[in-house]
Amino acid sequence: YGIQLILWGYFKKMVIADRAAVLVNTVLDDPWSYSGSILAVGVLFYCIQLYGDFSGGIDITRGVARLFGIDLAENFRRPLFSTSLTDFWRRWHISLSLWFRDYLYIPLGGSRRGRWRTAANKAVVFVLCGLWHGANMTFVLWGAWHALLSALESLKVLDVERWRKTAAGRVLSRVYTLLAVCLGFVMFRASSV
Repeated sequence: YGIQLILWGYFKKMVIADRAAVLVNTVLDDPWSYSGSILAVGVLFYCIQLYGDFSGGIDITRGVARLFGIDLAENFRRPLFSTSLTDFWRRWHISLSLWFRDYLYIPLGGSRRGRWRTAANKAVVFVLCGLWHGANMTFVLWGAWHALLSALESLKVLDVERWRKTAAGRVLSRVYTLLAVCLGFVMFRASSV
């Protein structure tokens, strides 16, 4: 199983992420030369590139650890099929999300003090998560973007739980989440505001 994880991780990194990077770098390094639809494809491929790179690296690490008899927890659980931003962060870079939950969100009060306080606590955590990625305004904006959408979900302004009650709503919630994540990654990748 360890060797299988290693091979799958290299496939994600070398085949999926590296091939996606060719298109991403071409399009997003010179966005003024492309139409909106090509830019949208470039942004989607950037999301796929990040997923392939991060989850592939984790799979390789888990596989090597398994060869030495060490079981490491899964760190990505099909995040690109999430039905809300909250669901996305339960599936994407799980160890980092759990660290922010355990050491920031819960000490701030978590979700125990009502929806407004929950939204505020999530906002603080996401802005700090942005700063954790780097002291650049683009990362702060990325964190603020996730803070805003997460707060809107907590306040039921974006009521994804209600959306998921129908088949069409489940599709809508997945499309919303993928768009939200992709738009956030535009800020994450940008070299400046």
